[in-house]
Amino acid sequence: MFLELEVLSLILCASFLTLGAWSDLKTREVSNRLWIVSLPIATVITAIKVDISQGLLTSYAISMALNLQPVVLITVSEDDEYPRWGKLHKRAP
Repeated sequence: MFLELEVLSLILCASFLTLGAWSDLKTREVSNRLWIVSLPIATVITAIKVDISQGLLTSYAISMALNLQPVVLITVSEDDEYPRWGKLHKRAP
């Protein structure tokens, strides 16, 4: 069952990313509808995988903690002028 979910997850992910890339190449935009449709599907598949697999939730939590660290470091700044986005968001004069 887990292998089938992995294959399904891979096929759906590749399909949505291919649609997004194709749309980006054609119009230089990717509609938010694409992500709105893909997010609930991915959430359901992930919830099922976590439910049937022991230890997968721990792996996901560790992965998210490690991947979110750079985001937090980039967006948090001590600069009073741009406290939310840090120096990355400043525009050139």
